[in-house]
Amino acid sequence: MYNWNNKEGRQYGFRLRANYPNDLVRIESTYAYYGEALDPGLGYMMRQGIQTFYLQLSYNPRPSQGWLDRVIQQFSFEARGDFYWKLDGTLETSRLTFEPFSFRTETGESFNASLVVNHDVLPYDFEVAEEVLLPAGPYDFTNLRLSFNKATYRPLSLDLSYTVGGFYSGHYGDFNAGLTYHFRGNLDLSFNTNLVRGSLPQGKINKID
Repeated sequence: MYNWNNKEGRQYGFRLRANYPNDLVRIESTYAYYGEALDPGLGYMMRQGIQTFYLQLSYNPRPSQGWLDRVIQQFSFEARGDFYWKLDGTLETSRLTFEPFSFRTETGESFNASLVVNHDVLPYDFEVAEEVLLPAGPYDFTNLRLSFNKATYRPLSLDLSYTVGGFYSGHYGDFNAGLTYHFRGNLDLSFNTNLVRGSLPQGKINKID
């Protein structure tokens, strides 16, 4: 991608992808480069002047015998990495996700447990909640996330997730619940709620949706 404008700097960008789609072993990778003067006239760019790299490795065995074969359709063991660098190579953001235990049952329910290691550099003070201002600077924090999803083909489906752990300079908990009634495949009635509680040196976060 290249554009002609009056901005100083690199006016080009590109993306490379290499994937290995497979049921048992799956690999996905993407590298992207966006110059600081790249300003496409059509479309949307999340950030300028960055390099990004994404890598996903997953091993997804299917039980073939015993009681596991009757209950579990497929396991998933996965690792993902998402990285953002400035054009000079300075790391701004990284997110490492490890899923040591996830599975989907023969009846369509799924369970997922993941550990997320975060690194983020705030270039300026950032307000994460009303009157809670995070100072600019680097932050490292780790989260644990558990989720359960009931099969959507049932008349009543349920989605639950809970994330707990570090959040920039403090810690937080994030609970999500969704209940959906599927009426004869033509109408869905849903109820969703989100509860966030956080405690940081700069203040507390309390959010209910």
